[in-house]
Amino acid sequence: MKKLISAVTLTVLALACGNSAGSNNVTACKNFLAQASCGSTDLTTQFNCDSYQNTNCDISAYFDCASTHFVCTDAGTYDPNKQSTFGADCASKAQCQ
Repeated sequence: MKKLISAVTLTVLALACGNSAGSNNVTACKNFLAQASCGSTDLTTQFNCDSYQNTNCDISAYFDCASTHFVCTDAGTYDPNKQSTFGADCASKAQCQ
């Protein structure tokens, strides 16, 4: 649950950035969601890709980083060891510099 709250917080931070590289961010987000599909978990509530359309900087590295932390196991759940450092590793990549 803590990780899901972190994802929502990062979405809010990304929205505060502004508007121009948005289409790259939306595409990166959608690619991440397709790659991160796992069991019955629906990440679209934590990662609303359309909300990144108005971001004025490219934060696609954030989704690349997220992809390394949302790794599905054979049991249809995310690897908790990889998820444990998601916020620490990826948060700075979701902010416009």
